[in-house]
Amino acid sequence: MIERVEVGHMQSYNLRDKLAVTKRYTGSFRGMRFLIRPVGDSREDAEFEACVFPEPFNFEHTPEEKKIYERFPYSEEGLDQIHMWLNKMYEEKQKDWQDAMDGGWMAGI
Repeated sequence: MIERVEVGHMQSYNLRDKLAVTKRYTGSFRGMRFLIRPVGDSREDAEFEACVFPEPFNFEHTPEEKKIYERFPYSEEGLDQIHMWLNKMYEEKQKDWQDAMDGGWMAGI
């Protein structure tokens, strides 16, 4: 399971800052890669967008059909929800992540 501390430095998001200066956060866990970024035009309509996808490529080089997206509130509670969702995605798709580590989905490339 992904521990909260592994996404803990996401708490460095200053939720009062402008979205334009807020960075995206990426990571991986046993074949599952993830990206978390703020989306929206203002603090009032901001959300976090999270995406999980299989190794070995980064977000930009992974085919879109291999990505799973979800949106969360732009808040501390949203960060907690992301943590729970990442663990849920890891558990639900564990075979896919293992196949990715073994090079499975790349066979068709």
